Amino acid sequence: MVDNDIYVDFVENINSLESSIKSFETLPIKNWDYYSWQGFYQFLDSQIKVVDWQYVSNPAGGFLGLWWHFIDWEGYKVYLQIEQDNFCFKIGPVEEKRSAVRNKWYSVLSKYIESKKMYEIKKPTRFGNGTYMTVGVVSREDWLGKDNAILDKDVVIRNLKKYEKFLSNCVRNSKRNVK
Repeated sequence: MVDNDIYVDFVENINSLESSIKSFETLPIKNWDYYSWQGFYQFLDSQIKVVDWQYVSNPAGGFLGLWWHFIDWEGYKVYLQIEQDNFCFKIGPVEEKRSAVRNKWYSVLSKYIESKKMYEIKKPTRFGNGTYMTVGVVSREDWLGKDNAILDKDVVIRNLKKYEKFLSNCVRNSKRNVK
């Protein structure tokens, strides 16, 4: 045992941080904080092919985001992103004719949603017009779990893989329909 106040404080802080990061495994989902999300993203990083995750600053206060499963569609990237609560179908970067590109991708996505009856994928409350745009949203309850639930890791991974397959098939189907 080390008898040094600085060392003891350091170890206590590290243990407290580790406990906070692992809290996603024991806290109800609605009680997750920034550190819980970090732990959850670290877990996902070991389960799916994550491209990156980090803090994203925006006028609404920002969020801890995670993105993966990038696919080429008509010269653009479509991909999946988690924005803490929301699960998003995204497109970007789009430099020119953003609204037209976004609307075309939304049309493709919405037709495929209808054909597969995956009605939990909804149109966003409003469409943005940025370089990276959300075109479909799945509520936290539908992909992660109910507010008072403790995370079921297996269910979440199955859901994420289902959306990966859905996006891949949507792009593949859209290319077939063009030919």
